[in-house]
Amino acid sequence: MSSFYWIKLYHEVLDDPKMALLPDRLWRRTIELFVLAGRHDKNGLIPDTRSIAWELRLSTDDLEMDLKQIEATGIIQRVSNGWLVVNFEKRQEAVSGAKRVQQHRERQKKQQYYGDVTQVKQDVTQNRTDIDTDQIEKQIKTTTNSDYAALTTRYEQNIGALTERIGEMLKDDLGEYGLTLCLDAIDEAVRQNKRAWSYAQGILKNWFRDGRTGGSKKQEKPKQYEQVIIDGEIQFREVEATA
Repeated sequence: MSSFYWIKLYHEVLDDPKMALLPDRLWRRTIELFVLAGRHDKNGLIPDTRSIAWELRLSTDDLEMDLKQIEATGIIQRVSNGWLVVNFEKRQEAVSGAKRVQQHRERQKKQQYYGDVTQVKQDVTQNRTDIDTDQIEKQIKTTTNSDYAALTTRYEQNIGALTERIGEMLKDDLGEYGLTLCLDAIDEAVRQNKRAWSYAQGILKNWFRDGRTGGSKKQEKPKQYEQVIIDGEIQFREVEATA
């Protein structure tokens, strides 16, 4: 069994015709198979029908019928020692820096076509139409790499050796919560003598949901920032938190 508790689930699953044709019961069953593939951590290989039925608390006969219907879509396939979630290993592999830049370019093209609902305020950008896109992407990549380096250094100094899987988790949480909160979460985990990133993740989720506490002080929500472009450079400024 894997010691990690998450998998990547891409939002494009909502537009996948193979998934769209599934009835609600089989849609849920497919997601359960994805989760089992992550739990077993064998590159998409999951056990035979009887073992899966035990894990999902289902009857073997009912599950076998579901699996055959899902297999017909090509999402899974039967193998000699169980079932295989097709392309699971590829979907879960680490994303390279070049791939992240490519994804950024693709998002930008979509924003230009559909309209960017998170665009920077007009009064900041209306006179900056000549900004070099490649320069902005370089700045984003440089800033991200710098923050990631700072986070991994703090992790290795306080928690342990960095693995590829942990590195991906750090990148995801860095993008979700920001550098300051991630560093503070490591410090708090160490203070509580819980030297594991999974524990730091729990702290981050609690802070994000409930606000951070400081002794007897009233809980405060994490500060929120918006990205702006000033003189061709990406900067961040604090905005008033919404209720």
